[in-house]
Amino acid sequence: MDISEVKTRLGLNADATDEQVAQSLDGARAILQAATAASTKLGLHASATPAEIVAMLENGESARVTTLRGKLETMGQEMQELRETVTRERSELWIKDLKKRKIVNEQVNPVLLSLHMQNPEQAEIMAGSLENVPCDLLARIPLDVRATTRKPATGLAAEIERNMV
Repeated sequence: MDISEVKTRLGLNADATDEQVAQSLDGARAILQAATAASTKLGLHASATPAEIVAMLENGESARVTTLRGKLETMGQEMQELRETVTRERSELWIKDLKKRKIVNEQVNPVLLSLHMQNPEQAEIMAGSLENVPCDLLARIPLDVRATTRKPATGLAAEIERNMV
């Protein structure tokens, strides 16, 4: 390749000086080094073509951003589920401890649990209105043995109870 063709490929006039050719070559080398560094940062091979780099910038970034957004959403959902699990476990422990101090029937239990999960202070206020366990007597009886409410009668038994009134 003769020097006039080199000058043409560098975008210079045929009468360009050697200094102008050197400056254009230095500029081309700087662009090549920057492209190589950019392609490596984008996850492309070091000898990626400018077209590959541009395609990665146009499409790859949006794909990576979309992937990262998906991961963030998944992590957010997992964190929310973890918070709910921890909150439920804390509330269940609170109810279990409350049953040692107060008489809590099975109808009030889920209401207090739900309230405690949403607003522990309000649940504590509500629990204050429950009757205390007399003389620590119920505290010694296991929770699963206690029958604090009678289940409503069904079928024939319910019919008999209605007729007795």
